Amino acid sequence: MTPRQREIYDLVQRLGSKSAAARELKIDGHYVRRAYAAAEAWLNADEGVVAALESTGLSADVGKHGWRRVQNKETGSWDSVFWKNDTQQQNEIQQWAELFREALGDIPPPLSAATPDNVAADLLPRYLIADVHFGMRAWKEETGAEYNIEIAAQRMAEASAMLINAAPYTERGLILNLGDTGHANSSSQMTPASGHLLDVDGRFGQSAMAAVRAHVSMIEAAKTKHRRIDVVVLAGNHDPDFTHMLAIALVMRYENDERVTVHWHPAKLWAWEWGRTMLTAHHGDRTKPDRLAMQVADVHSEMWGRTYWRYMDTGHIHQDSARDIGGIFWESHRALTGRDAAAAAFGYTGRSTMKCVTVHKERGEVMRYTAGIR
Repeated sequence: MTPRQREIYDLVQRLGSKSAAARELKIDGHYVRRAYAAAEAWLNADEGVVAALESTGLSADVGKHGWRRVQNKETGSWDSVFWKNDTQQQNEIQQWAELFREALGDIPPPLSAATPDNVAADLLPRYLIADVHFGMRAWKEETGAEYNIEIAAQRMAEASAMLINAAPYTERGLILNLGDTGHANSSSQMTPASGHLLDVDGRFGQSAMAAVRAHVSMIEAAKTKHRRIDVVVLAGNHDPDFTHMLAIALVMRYENDERVTVHWHPAKLWAWEWGRTMLTAHHGDRTKPDRLAMQVADVHSEMWGRTYWRYMDTGHIHQDSARDIGGIFWESHRALTGRDAAAAAFGYTGRSTMKCVTVHKERGEVMRYTAGIR
């Protein structure tokens, strides 16, 4: 442990938080978290690991593994022993968790939403969020309409408010995000798979925080109509890693809220059973609807056999399209975003909408509402 790491560790212990220590020392909070984690790893490390590190002059955050020559005290013989600092990965996970908690710390606690009375137990409204593309930049002169982080947040707020206001009062409500919540997956400003350059607005952290805030606001509003809320966030082709960040942030936001369950779902395909109704979803990239239908029937064959009404929601193509495929009804949903420069150049057109589709446990879909945005 370095003297600086010891200083920071002692200060965090005295002040009670890493944020307070960072303010006291007037240094970056990320540096404080790393130094504290290194000091903690050193204090909790195995004696053999400490001895090996001391012999090399390395600290616990730098030295991860190595070989050490050890002499047998009884025979005098020498052996080579491989050692590994297993606390490193766990420390990194804890640092990410603390980073998310601190990032969400400036969001004011939500007002306590009253639990609705006289709710329907057999109905399940599902709010379908498709292709918001937080962080996309569109120039009106080039695409026909402006689009940026602020407009994305405003569109999601307006659409969700209209749909929540129209939805029935129910025991359960489902917020289902179909992917491409973020336009860029990282600060590289390129699509992850193909490396296409993207037109972006603001910094990556700005779009990430805007997405988290927009979802928190929607969840809190939905509490006024539904006693319990389930939230599912799926990955798109633009945001496979961004999605994990969003889901983890929401999990931590609502980990102590009995009325909200955030499902961290890393797989591309999602399925849920609601009485005799089967709900499935996928972003819609890298596959076709017919193949998706076969995948659902194969991977979730038991659920398929127990249900009569089956629905498959996708996004990706930014257009409404629907048809029956065998025993399942597939529907692609319009995007909440506008056109970017590439879409405008290729002549793609469309309208921005968001839907709330309500299903019954025994009767399948019974009502739907659509919020048009312009």
